[in-house]
Order: sequence, then C-alpha cells, then structure tokens
Amino acid sequence: MALFIEINKVEEDSEEALYTFCTSLGNNGKVSIDKKSGECFIIEEPENDKESKLAIRVMIKLNQHWKKGEFPEETCWAS
Repeated sequence: MALFIEINKVEEDSEEALYTFCTSLGNNGKVSIDKKSGECFIIEEPENDKESKLAIRVMIKLNQHWKKGEFPEETCWAS
C-alpha cells in the first residue's frame, strides 16, 4: 500500500519551524523541528496513529531537509 503524507509549514521563528501533516485518509497532525539541533517533537498526532508511524516519517523527512539547511514551505513523504 502506498503512503503519501503532505507536510506544510505553518509557523517559523528563529528557533523552530512548526509543520502540519495530513494523509488522504484524513490523518492530521503537527510536529516541530529545532533549527539548531534538528531535533523534532510531536505536537499533535492523529487519533488512530498511537504508534506515531506517520509523525516519525514526517520527522525523518524534516530532518533530511534540516541537514541541507532547508525549512521548506511544503514537502511530502511518499513511499
């Protein structure tokens, strides 16, 4: 089964960037990434994702961008 997660930046300041994410099935959540360390935090996860499988994929993608010095307005996870 294919998985596509849309990831959009909603806020950004000098310390962190906040992103929302959603799937075609309506699974919505929020994560943040620390701009200095690249550490990500789950702010809000979908109700049916108790194992954080979606949020973990989003954080992996954001960390890939962080390593390049990027905090994109939008990105995605596709597998």
